[in-house]
Amino acid sequence: MDRLIDIMGPLLLSYLPALIDAVLAPALLAAAGFAARKWQIQIADAHIQKAHQALKTAALAGLRKGLTGTRLEAFIQDQARASSPTAMSKLEAKATGPVLQNIILSKIEDASHDALSRALEKALPKPR
Repeated sequence: MDRLIDIMGPLLLSYLPALIDAVLAPALLAAAGFAARKWQIQIADAHIQKAHQALKTAALAGLRKGLTGTRLEAFIQDQARASSPTAMSKLEAKATGPVLQNIILSKIEDASHDALSRALEKALPKPR
Protein backbone atom coordinates (compact mmCIF):
# COMPACT_ATOMS: atom_id res chain seq x y z
CA MET A 1 0.00 0.00 0.00
CA ASP A 2 2.83 2.42 0.83
CA ARG A 3 4.39 1.60 -2.53
CA LEU A 4 1.12 2.49 -4.28
CA ILE A 5 0.95 5.81 -2.45
CA ASP A 6 4.57 6.52 -3.36
CA ILE A 7 3.82 5.90 -7.03
CA MET A 8 0.37 7.52 -7.23
CA GLY A 9 1.04 10.47 -4.89
CA PRO A 10 3.03 12.60 -7.35
CA LEU A 11 0.65 11.69 -10.15
CA LEU A 12 -2.41 12.75 -8.11
CA LEU A 13 -0.67 15.96 -7.06
CA SER A 14 0.02 16.81 -10.68
CA TYR A 15 -3.69 16.47 -11.51
CA LEU A 16 -4.88 18.37 -8.43
CA PRO A 17 -4.95 21.82 -10.10
CA ALA A 18 -6.96 20.42 -13.02
CA LEU A 19 -9.33 18.74 -10.56
CA ILE A 20 -9.80 22.00 -8.69
CA ASP A 21 -10.44 23.85 -11.95
CA ALA A 22 -12.93 21.24 -13.16
CA VAL A 23 -14.90 20.73 -9.94
CA LEU A 24 -14.39 23.45 -7.38
CA ALA A 25 -14.11 26.51 -9.60
CA PRO A 26 -17.56 26.11 -11.22
CA ALA A 27 -19.11 25.43 -7.83
CA LEU A 28 -17.49 28.53 -6.35
CA LEU A 29 -18.51 30.66 -9.32
CA ALA A 30 -22.11 29.44 -9.04
CA ALA A 31 -22.16 30.24 -5.32
CA ALA A 32 -20.66 33.68 -5.95
CA GLY A 33 -23.25 34.39 -8.67
CA PHE A 34 -26.09 33.37 -6.38
CA ALA A 35 -24.76 35.58 -3.59
CA ALA A 36 -24.39 38.54 -5.95
CA ARG A 37 -27.96 38.19 -7.24
CA LYS A 38 -29.34 37.88 -3.73
CA TRP A 39 -27.32 40.91 -2.61
CA GLN A 40 -28.59 42.98 -5.56
CA ILE A 41 -32.18 42.03 -4.73
CA GLN A 42 -31.66 43.04 -1.11
CA ILE A 43 -30.19 46.37 -2.20
CA ALA A 44 -33.11 46.97 -4.57
CA ASP A 45 -35.59 46.14 -1.80
CA ALA A 46 -33.83 48.54 0.54
CA HIS A 47 -34.01 51.33 -2.09
CA ILE A 48 -37.72 50.74 -2.63
CA GLN A 49 -38.42 50.75 1.11
CA LYS A 50 -36.41 53.95 1.53
CA ALA A 51 -38.27 55.63 -1.35
CA HIS A 52 -41.65 54.69 0.09
CA GLN A 53 -40.62 55.98 3.52
CA ALA A 54 -39.39 59.23 1.98
CA LEU A 55 -42.71 59.66 0.15
CA LYS A 56 -44.73 59.03 3.32
CA THR A 57 -42.60 61.43 5.37
CA ALA A 58 -42.97 64.08 2.66
CA ALA A 59 -46.73 63.49 2.57
CA LEU A 60 -46.97 64.07 6.32
CA ALA A 61 -44.91 67.25 6.01
CA GLY A 62 -47.05 68.52 3.12
CA LEU A 63 -50.27 67.87 5.01
CA ARG A 64 -48.91 69.69 8.05
CA LYS A 65 -48.18 72.68 5.80
CA GLY A 66 -51.79 72.63 4.64
CA LEU A 67 -50.96 71.80 1.02
CA THR A 68 -53.57 70.11 -1.17
CA GLY A 69 -54.02 68.81 -4.70
CA THR A 70 -51.27 69.12 -7.25
CA ARG A 71 -49.24 71.42 -4.98
CA LEU A 72 -49.18 68.63 -2.36
CA GLU A 73 -48.22 66.00 -4.95
CA ALA A 74 -45.39 68.18 -6.32
CA PHE A 75 -44.18 68.95 -2.79
CA ILE A 76 -44.10 65.25 -1.92
CA GLN A 77 -42.16 64.32 -5.01
CA ASP A 78 -39.66 67.18 -4.58
CA GLN A 79 -39.10 66.47 -0.87
CA ALA A 80 -38.71 62.73 -1.41
CA ARG A 81 -36.18 63.36 -4.20
CA ALA A 82 -34.24 65.74 -1.97
CA SER A 83 -34.15 63.38 1.02
CA SER A 84 -33.47 60.11 -0.86
CA PRO A 85 -32.26 60.89 -4.37
CA THR A 86 -30.83 57.46 -5.18
CA ALA A 87 -33.84 55.56 -3.87
CA MET A 88 -36.27 57.87 -5.64
CA SER A 89 -34.42 57.68 -8.95
CA LYS A 90 -34.59 53.88 -8.78
CA LEU A 91 -38.31 53.99 -7.97
CA GLU A 92 -39.01 56.55 -10.71
CA ALA A 93 -37.13 54.40 -13.23
CA LYS A 94 -39.57 51.54 -12.55
CA ALA A 95 -42.78 53.36 -11.61
CA THR A 96 -43.42 56.11 -14.13
CA GLY A 97 -46.43 58.27 -14.91
CA PRO A 98 -49.69 57.13 -13.37
CA VAL A 99 -48.01 54.40 -11.31
CA LEU A 100 -45.85 56.93 -9.47
CA GLN A 101 -48.85 59.24 -9.04
CA ASN A 102 -50.85 56.35 -7.55
CA ILE A 103 -48.02 55.62 -5.12
CA ILE A 104 -47.97 59.29 -4.08
CA LEU A 105 -51.75 59.34 -3.63
CA SER A 106 -51.49 56.18 -1.53
CA LYS A 107 -48.88 57.84 0.69
CA ILE A 108 -51.18 60.88 1.10
CA GLU A 109 -53.96 58.54 2.25
CA ASP A 110 -51.58 56.77 4.64
CA ALA A 111 -50.31 60.06 6.03
CA SER A 112 -53.85 61.42 6.38
CA HIS A 113 -54.91 58.32 8.25
CA ASP A 114 -51.85 58.51 10.53
CA ALA A 115 -52.45 62.21 11.22
CA LEU A 116 -56.13 61.61 11.94
CA SER A 117 -55.27 58.72 14.28
CA ARG A 118 -52.81 60.88 16.21
CA ALA A 119 -55.33 63.74 16.46
CA LEU A 120 -58.01 61.38 17.75
CA GLU A 121 -55.63 59.89 20.31
CA LYS A 122 -54.92 63.38 21.62
CA ALA A 123 -58.56 64.52 21.56
CA LEU A 124 -60.27 61.48 23.10
CA PRO A 125 -60.00 60.72 26.80
CA LYS A 126 -57.83 57.78 27.72
CA PRO A 127 -59.69 54.68 28.92
CA ARG A 128 -59.27 53.97 32.61
